[in-house]
Amino acid sequence: MIEKLYLNKRVRMSTADRLIELCVRNNIELSIPLQKKPPWPSRTKLIAEPSEEPTFDDVLFRETQEAAAQIGLSDDEDTHEVDEEGEEKANPRSCALSAHRPK
Repeated sequence: MIEKLYLNKRVRMSTADRLIELCVRNNIELSIPLQKKPPWPSRTKLIAEPSEEPTFDDVLFRETQEAAAQIGLSDDEDTHEVDEEGEEKANPRSCALSAHRPK
């Protein structure tokens, strides 16, 4: 079915690409020549290898936790509040977090 949709001129190319990508991720072989060598990078290549050294995201997460602790922001406290009109506004205490974040 995916092969037929891929070859159908009425199917959007973005939809066909997503279908092919789904097959690649699930190791489903199709008879479409594109299947042998997909034009996009494999999703597994974007995942960092496990290591003992912290990644940039790990360091940033730790710094943010430390800054939140310094201003007394708890883990379960919302960073935004909704006013009577339904608009989201930043919680003033969470705005202080960006001012105290280590450089």
